[in-house]
Parts: sequence; structure tokens; C-alpha cells
Amino acid sequence: MNAVRPPVAPASTGNVYELRNYRGKAAGGLKQWLDAFTVVLPEREKYSKIVGLWTTEAGQPNEACHIWAYPSLNARAEARGNAMKDPAWQEFLGKGPGFLEEMHSTIMLPAPHSPLQ
Repeated sequence: MNAVRPPVAPASTGNVYELRNYRGKAAGGLKQWLDAFTVVLPEREKYSKIVGLWTTEAGQPNEACHIWAYPSLNARAEARGNAMKDPAWQEFLGKGPGFLEEMHSTIMLPAPHSPLQ
């Protein structure tokens, strides 16, 4: 994986994490999505902070993934709900998903040995 945004350790411990994977459409869909996403990311981070953003080289080379940290699943729902009301995020959602073939979201809890406690 290649970092689009360098990983940043969460400010707190005891988090739940959301891993989101995206596969772009052929002929540049992923680049268009990444360009639009990185522009709107500062607005989105008003509601929750991103841990990292990467693109892939192996497996499916037309993919990106990012990880978000939340204190709880309720905090995740609240952050996402608040972001949905943001005009900049709404504008991104009007065009961003059109560049993608598919998206997956996975909720993760850190293992006891994980540095992301």
C-alpha cells in the first residue's frame, strides 16, 4: 500500500476503527475519487479524524482504503450524521461515488497487542 496521507496515531485509546475500501471505475475513476476526497477531507475531519489513507499496488491496483478512529460506535454514527449535514461533504457525495465500482466498510476492534489501542 502507498500512503496518500501518512498514518496518524489516534489522539485517544479505547477506540473502534472503521476500515473503508473503495474500488474505482476503469479509466481513472480512483484518481478522480482520490482528488475529490482529498480536497474535501479537511471538511470531513471536522467530525472525526482519519488515521490513514492508502492506495494499493498488489491485488486490486485500482483500490484505496482509509481508516477512521472513533471512541465508540455511537460516536461513529454521530460523526457520520453530522458530516451528512455539511454542504461540502454533500457536494462530494454528489460526485464522489460516481467514480467507484464498489465500497466496503468494516468495523474493527484492536487486538491486545495492537499499537492502536
